[in-house]
Amino acid sequence: MIKLFNQSIERLHLKKTKRLVQASLIVGTLNRTASRKQSPISSFLSVIVVALGLAAPLTGSVRAQGLEHLVTGSSLISFFFDAEQHWEFSASQSADGTVRGQLELVTTQPDGGRIHGSIYCVQSDPSTGIARLAALVEQSTTPLAPVGSYVIWTVQDNGPGADDATSDLFPATLDDANFHCATGFILQLVPNERGQIAVHK
Repeated sequence: MIKLFNQSIERLHLKKTKRLVQASLIVGTLNRTASRKQSPISSFLSVIVVALGLAAPLTGSVRAQGLEHLVTGSSLISFFFDAEQHWEFSASQSADGTVRGQLELVTTQPDGGRIHGSIYCVQSDPSTGIARLAALVEQSTTPLAPVGSYVIWTVQDNGPGADDATSDLFPATLDDANFHCATGFILQLVPNERGQIAVHK
């Protein structure tokens, strides 16, 4: 009976992951050798980052700040049709469970645009550098992630001198968001072309 139950859970997990992959906001094959040239929308995103305070300096340990989880970062991913996806985020969870943070994404891909949301949940493991996050979409110019929906993603901090990694951003339901933070969908990580992820200790 336990074996059958475990098999059912595995099938459900694979089914959820397959559905999320099919619903990915990212269309087409990633270009791993894309140019690191300055993007025409980088200046716009930089203004957004400063306005939201996502790039504020952090001092002291996470515990010393009364936090359980603290993840910040930025990334750039390019596509074979010369589209780019830029994003910045900051996410924290305090010892009492309060979650704070924001996500800002700008993309030039077809059916893309701008997505802004508030962090809904975050789970991180400094020993592996991996963090799983979900956000509630509050502003959107794409039908792929309408206002009121959720998006999920995974990042990895690979330490000084190494390329950090980010998954695609996936549209999700509330149940998907809760599952991703608590357990985690298997989302493929892609090395950042530019940017840095920090899973703070």
